Amino acid sequence: MSKIPWGHTNLIFAKVKEEKQRIFYLQMCKERDWSRSILEEEIKFDSKQENFQHNFLKTLNESELSEHRLEFRDEYNLSFLRLEDTHTEKQLENAMVENITKTLDQFGNNFAFMGKQFRLELDGRKFY
Repeated sequence: MSKIPWGHTNLIFAKVKEEKQRIFYLQMCKERDWSRSILEEEIKFDSKQENFQHNFLKTLNESELSEHRLEFRDEYNLSFLRLEDTHTEKQLENAMVENITKTLDQFGNNFAFMGKQFRLELDGRKFY
């Protein structure tokens, strides 16, 4: 059985006040092997999601709520891309491609990134 590092536990108890949320983050750290920086980003991102409109509390029981919580987000946590709050789709694409390229570079010469966009035709219209 894996244990959660003290730094993770300390961070959860410092930043998260509700017991159910603390248990959730402890479980996620154990199940998904989150690093401390990922845990901190998740806590920060989730605190912004309090205004996220959903009917989970009405339609799911308590045991199902934590299971499905991460599956249906209205927004994605893209803070690792370090974009401004307001950005264009092109800026988002470029930041994602740059991040993918940097990641693949870490693996050495045996990996290749073949391109950003591919042509898709639908009903006679071309999309990229």
